[in-house]
Amino acid sequence: MKILKGLLFWFFQLAIAFGMLEVVCYFFLKTSSNPLYRAHRILQQHKSWGWQARPKLNSEFESAPVFTDENGFRLESPSASIDLEKVELVTLGPSSAFGWGVKAEDTYTAKVAKALQLKYLNASQIGFSTEQGLILWDLFLKNKLPGLKYVLISYGINDLDRFRFYDLSFIDDVSYFSDRNNLPGDSALNLNLLTAFRLFKNEASLRLNCRPLNTIRQRLSIESSKQESLRLIKSLKERNVKIIFVGTPYLKMPTNNDFRYADVDRFYQEAEAAASASNCQSALQLVKKAKSLEPWRVEADVAKLTEMQKQLCQEEGISCVDIYAHFDKLQPQKEYFVDPVHPSEKGHELIANLILEKLK
Repeated sequence: MKILKGLLFWFFQLAIAFGMLEVVCYFFLKTSSNPLYRAHRILQQHKSWGWQARPKLNSEFESAPVFTDENGFRLESPSASIDLEKVELVTLGPSSAFGWGVKAEDTYTAKVAKALQLKYLNASQIGFSTEQGLILWDLFLKNKLPGLKYVLISYGINDLDRFRFYDLSFIDDVSYFSDRNNLPGDSALNLNLLTAFRLFKNEASLRLNCRPLNTIRQRLSIESSKQESLRLIKSLKERNVKIIFVGTPYLKMPTNNDFRYADVDRFYQEAEAAASASNCQSALQLVKKAKSLEPWRVEADVAKLTEMQKQLCQEEGISCVDIYAHFDKLQPQKEYFVDPVHPSEKGHELIANLILEKLK
């Protein structure tokens, strides 16, 4: 009996300690100064497309409620559901379409669907590149949605990134997602403790052994983004649906006289060389210099990406909404953004109106 009591005592002590750690990690993730750490709280691993929003969420993220269905797609309320058989409009996009810091009913997808009285599915996911969107469509959505009429595509901003935030890898997305055998499996447990542990482990590994920096590649080059977008468009055309390419919103950066586009690539190249020579601290310092210039580098590349997407739309005979140009004309811009890459509720309303004009 004494042994049993002793075991129960330690079991309860461990349970209390575990519970306390879970609460601490929850608040760490929720209040982190790093927005990508905060995003991990509502994401989980996925063996086919890397990660996705956790299924059956009833939570809050960036001051907005977030509810998801059993597939990790966003809902307007915890009691809502999505009947894939009845979906008429779907959005394939990243966090700017998912609605970062915006209620589900205030996203441009919901606003367009309600204006046209359509059943909709917002299949957008935080951090998704065009490559991930193509995988999601081909492996999961393509053979579903029998009533589909309209598709909004809004990938692009994450194609330009060099840091796949979810697992801190630095190779291009086509290579990364083609090697399915080395992708992490689906999460069995959605614990904040495990999420925080994985983040700490990745960061520690980067600082102690910076071999991942041997190859720092943009997730998709402009040309690769075009090719993956083309593959997605071709696949969508098989369904005989109306396709609208929704461009990338981006808050205009303040003037930076010290910014030189070539410096960014030079810093990354020097970081690769330093990492290859096992000079980890120098590599990390060079990456830090490059990252300080990323907002201006991304702004320049968004302009290039937008031109590529407009040309692609013209070649493929589909509608294109030049969001970047419309937002660039606004004065002031800040009220239309939550942060440089995520539209506010007012920004989503503007995008919805631009899409509706194309559908008239």
